[in-house]
Amino acid sequence: DEEAQRCLDEFEKEMEEKGMCNVVETRLEGDGPARQTQIRLFIAQLYEKLEEWNKAKETYQNLLSLPDFYPVATGPQQRAVFLGLARCGYHLERYDKAITASHAAIECARHYPDVHKYIALSQKAEGDLQEAVNTMNRAALYETPWDDDHRESVLNLYEELKAELEARE
Repeated sequence: DEEAQRCLDEFEKEMEEKGMCNVVETRLEGDGPARQTQIRLFIAQLYEKLEEWNKAKETYQNLLSLPDFYPVATGPQQRAVFLGLARCGYHLERYDKAITASHAAIECARHYPDVHKYIALSQKAEGDLQEAVNTMNRAALYETPWDDDHRESVLNLYEELKAELEARE
């Protein structure tokens, strides 16, 4: 818990230096490893919002290296870490890492929003547009079938990739 608080204090100091001192409010409940996991996940997600991709990636990786991460982190927290690593990998142009992290997120829950997205975008960036189309086709089948808005965004990306592929042929 002391380590988590130190990490949060460092982050708050950094936010203060950037003129964002009121961004972080420590209303996270619990203590011990569960609190440490919550805090670090929160910090990683804030780094992402700031587009500090390397810092977000390091924070997610630090979470995975915690000895109590897997027994303490909930399924949604584990999935959030892997999906966060996928986004970071993509934005850092480490497409292999984005794909690997996305596959780990799919293992957690293939119905979760955007678990296929960073695989497809990475495949496209690597020049494999056909595989990107295939990936988004799977996303259309599996991701959040109950969420019409998300389903529409998945289908839009699928159609965009498919049109780009057809234009190349």
